[in-house]
Amino acid sequence: MPNPQDLFSTLAGGRVFTRLDMKQAYQQMRISPDSRADLTINTSKGLFVYTRMSFEITSAPAIWQKAIDETLAGIPGCIYYLDDILVVGGSQEEHDQRLDIVLDRLSKRGIRLKEEKCTFNTSEVEYLGHLISEKGLRPLENGTEQPIVFTSRTLSSTERGYAQLEREALALINGVRQFHKLLDTLPVTADQVKQARAKDPILSRVLKYSLEGWPTNGSPELHSYAKRSTELSITEGCLIYGGRVVIPYSLQKQVLSELHTGHIGMVRMKATARSFVWWPGLDRDVESIVRSCSTCQEQRNKLAISTPIHP
Repeated sequence: MPNPQDLFSTLAGGRVFTRLDMKQAYQQMRISPDSRADLTINTSKGLFVYTRMSFEITSAPAIWQKAIDETLAGIPGCIYYLDDILVVGGSQEEHDQRLDIVLDRLSKRGIRLKEEKCTFNTSEVEYLGHLISEKGLRPLENGTEQPIVFTSRTLSSTERGYAQLEREALALINGVRQFHKLLDTLPVTADQVKQARAKDPILSRVLKYSLEGWPTNGSPELHSYAKRSTELSITEGCLIYGGRVVIPYSLQKQVLSELHTGHIGMVRMKATARSFVWWPGLDRDVESIVRSCSTCQEQRNKLAISTPIHP
């Protein structure tokens, strides 16, 4: 995933802006028939398979981003992040030419937009938590939207020769080294997570079993952790699941509140959470807070009708 700060560096000289919002983002992407069997879900009405990319698939944001990279590659003055595209021009003519190319490519790929959330031909635009204009870039003061921060690095020649398991371990180490930056963006610190974990009876047992080995028959409240035991690790007293910080129960409301800032909707809120944090029932908690929020529901209702793009 791209770093928003790297994207912003390409906007110098922009005077005319258009922001495009892609409808349901990666849920527009069809899943190959060969892969659908791997995405079978068991419901009260029987077995079902996903035919489109779902936000339950943790790799979906990265797969979607790669597809958009391929679709819009080489267009100057165009940046994109998940479901948001920004087209910039130094003049009206330059802007219009670039926008025509973007819309044409999206149309050829069958990618649809949310017309109600698109903003055309403006002198300033809100994008990834910032207000952008010809005067430059500045953070939004009202916190209506926040960028999602990811980390990545290139493997060395030696590391490229590692076995797959060793690469996964290396990726986890890199993620752990960066997770303090994550905690800086949330209303908790690494020390708070560590202290809250020490006072949490369930997580204290999870940490103990992660160090000493898991019992054959664990108690029900540990089931969610036990089935993920091979992906749990410990760093500075904090539990890490697949590169994501395991948040103790006492801090979960604070984290949910931060994720909910800006009323970004259920899909985006889940995508953000899955990039950084985890606890049993995280998706359910996100769904609950969004469905009980009148502002989120009002925005959802306003966007219920969307139309295909027209190049």
